[in-house]
Amino acid sequence: MTITASPETRTFIKRVGFDTFSNKDATDFALTLKSKHKDYKFGRGSRTFLCGTDQNDYSTVALEWLLEELVDDNDEIVCLRVIEKDSKITAVDSSTQERLYRLEAEKLLQTIISKNEEDKALSIVLEFCVGKVHNTFQRMINLYEPVMLIVGTRGRSLGGFQGLLPGSVSKYCLQHSPVPVIVVRPNDKRERKKRKRQDNPARRTYMDIMNKNPQLSTLDMMHSNSSLSRISVDTTTSSTPAPRESTNSVSESSADPAWRKNSKESITDQGPSLTEGISGLKISSASPVVPDP
Repeated sequence: MTITASPETRTFIKRVGFDTFSNKDATDFALTLKSKHKDYKFGRGSRTFLCGTDQNDYSTVALEWLLEELVDDNDEIVCLRVIEKDSKITAVDSSTQERLYRLEAEKLLQTIISKNEEDKALSIVLEFCVGKVHNTFQRMINLYEPVMLIVGTRGRSLGGFQGLLPGSVSKYCLQHSPVPVIVVRPNDKRERKKRKRQDNPARRTYMDIMNKNPQLSTLDMMHSNSSLSRISVDTTTSSTPAPRESTNSVSESSADPAWRKNSKESITDQGPSLTEGISGLKISSASPVVPDP
């Protein structure tokens, strides 16, 4: 029987970088698997992204989003899988548990490689650790110094921190990570939220204006706004502009408290005549009249 190598095996070279599973004196158990694309070349423009993975679907969504939207050729992805240490496991069962961990790590690495559907020249590192989740995340951030941390979330409808479960990894990373964090919501959650925003009547005001006035363009709206800033207010009784001297005299006398008192009394005495003068104002779309010097 002839075994044909899979495309992932032909394009990616796999090797073990670090293994403490067999070290009984180690405080933390860790297995590091590395796989590089045959065309991968580390350079000045290479970036490192740290992505949290587990057995949940939302972590798979985060990994797929990372591969599709962020990474490029010659970038490196560090996938971190952390398993809480079970204190119930005895020394007799530890060897069996280690073997299961290795098989799971090998399978997870192949799954990560298969997600690279665009066959980008990447370096993929899998950190399979047994220990405390929060401490392991901090240690890996200090070790690899990634430019960004990507984690998934269950995608509750609430916004901000309210949408994250208490004690969740995504919430912890947002609060304590020294590098930028991107929390990826599941696709169905994002689409449902997007449709809800589109169905909001308050967001359709601009579209309604454009539909009711097909000939109205953005330039026309800008021109109309600039015209409104040049509106002049004239009285119906006279269109002759006031002399500049009177304007100056009013400005000078407005600072006099006595003038303020007298003007207030005169306005009170006028009563309805002032109201009639205000109601007689009209708005002219013509340019303002500039008085002669």
